Amino acid sequence: MRLALLGLGIDPNDVELFAGEDFRDVAQQALPVVGIDDDVGREDARRLPAPVGLDDALGVQRRRKKADLKAREQRTMETVRKRDAGCRFPLCGCRRRGIRLEVAHDEHRGIGGNPAGDRTDTSTMVQVCAWRHKEGIFSLDKKTLRWVPMSTLGANGSIQWQVDMALVDYIRGGRHGTRPTEPRWMQVAIETPGRSRSAVMVMSDLQRDILGWLAKMDV
Repeated sequence: MRLALLGLGIDPNDVELFAGEDFRDVAQQALPVVGIDDDVGREDARRLPAPVGLDDALGVQRRRKKADLKAREQRTMETVRKRDAGCRFPLCGCRRRGIRLEVAHDEHRGIGGNPAGDRTDTSTMVQVCAWRHKEGIFSLDKKTLRWVPMSTLGANGSIQWQVDMALVDYIRGGRHGTRPTEPRWMQVAIETPGRSRSAVMVMSDLQRDILGWLAKMDV
């Protein structure tokens, strides 16, 4: 019995067995362990060899899962591209500048991507140009620009666009003083329900002025 335990990489002194169990039947029954010595350290456990082939099997499973998630994300992003058919930010000047389009997540995936796949959904994704996604001063990634859904459909329905007016006033005012750290959100456009994504309702001269300023693609 001691030799069998040693063969499994277990110190017999660290294991207590139920009396009367036939160790020859261990392959057909749960190992009758009633206690493991607390002196067995975490590092000792890590050094125990994994069962033959287990690491390979787990590696194949992880790679398959990663490939499935990537394929699912690519299909979802293609659906978003077809749905939005261009930059969704209203009156954007990106087409005139030839700026590439990107699909942006409402909640950024971060450096590690999105292993769980829970942020890859058409209702939380919009297509915008790279400038409004992350390169411009007013962009989604910099959290100086944002979209807000008008219904439970999320981005699959109408949305409204908001900009950080505290930063707008700071830049248009000559960047005097300290750059604001807290945003002051103002709605600049609402998509018209049931119409093309490019159809927006601009409510005031101020909103129209801000959209025109942003359309120059300088900030």
